[in-house]
Amino acid sequence: MLVINSNLSDPAPKAAFAEVVEGFKAANPDIEVTLNSFDHEAYKTAIRNFLASDAPDVCLWFAGNRMKFFVDEGLFLDISDVWSDYDLNNSMSAAKSAVSVDG
Repeated sequence: MLVINSNLSDPAPKAAFAEVVEGFKAANPDIEVTLNSFDHEAYKTAIRNFLASDAPDVCLWFAGNRMKFFVDEGLFLDISDVWSDYDLNNSMSAAKSAVSVDG
């Protein structure tokens, strides 16, 4: 099972992300996916609670200092191996700074 927590509560981004999740589910029918969508403002509090007690497999969050807090607390895992294994440094180089702390 794959659990995803999202703060995309505005209709257009919420629908777009749900479409991505549905595409993943169609390509991976053996993986059960649960997408939990939170109101954007409520998510700011909820993320502190669920990361400390019942963390999802994937969560959406902000880059920069907001992300660094959770990294420093050990609540976000290092994903540099995923970037390396799938050669994302080249294909997604523009997004790397959004998911990186200290390089």
